Amino acid sequence: MECAAAVKEELLLVGGEVRDDATRRFWRYSTASAAGFQERVRAGGLVRVEQALRKTTGKRPDFGALMVTHAMLPARDAKLEGAVAGLEGRIAAIVASHGT
Repeated sequence: MECAAAVKEELLLVGGEVRDDATRRFWRYSTASAAGFQERVRAGGLVRVEQALRKTTGKRPDFGALMVTHAMLPARDAKLEGAVAGLEGRIAAIVASHGT
């Protein structure tokens, strides 16, 4: 169970980095929407950065696509290598602490 908890903790850290980057990228479009980005770790190790705020007006149907294309996907791409390195390092540390 220690391994699963450590991996989940690392996934939350990675999700937080992506969230922070996405927030910074989207800030110029809407500060309120950018502040609503939230990271979550789902079963099976799936990390999601999503908008936690509800839709307010519905007057701009492309707003979700704008968030994804201008903030979330570029942030994910920018942080992908660091995420992989962080997870590999955490898993290596767990294996080393328990022996091979």
